[in-house]
Amino acid sequence: MLNTKRFKGLIDSLYEDLLRTHVEITDIKLSEDKWSLKEIIGHLIDSASNNHQRFVRLQFGDLLSFPAYDAEEWIKTQKYNIMNWDVLVTLWYNYNYLLLHIIENTNEIMFGNVWVRG
Repeated sequence: MLNTKRFKGLIDSLYEDLLRTHVEITDIKLSEDKWSLKEIIGHLIDSASNNHQRFVRLQFGDLLSFPAYDAEEWIKTQKYNIMNWDVLVTLWYNYNYLLLHIIENTNEIMFGNVWVRG
């Protein structure tokens, strides 16, 4: 089993910082081509959801194909800026704990499986 204690500490620390963030600033974009804090956390949730699929599927064998992730389209489509900040942050926190649970309980033999990309 991998030691995930350090990662849990980082997740816990960032979670506390995010909860202390003033909600009024979380949907501000510094420019039209930059993401707000809510959109950044949304992107991290998107990444976690994609990695969740990979972590589980790679336990069945090598992963030969996986859908592409277009971050800009996902952010635009999901409208994270109008979500409740606490809900968004809590989802990010819990999703990362789920990933750590999967990692901790993966048979180490499966760590040799690979995602084959073109």
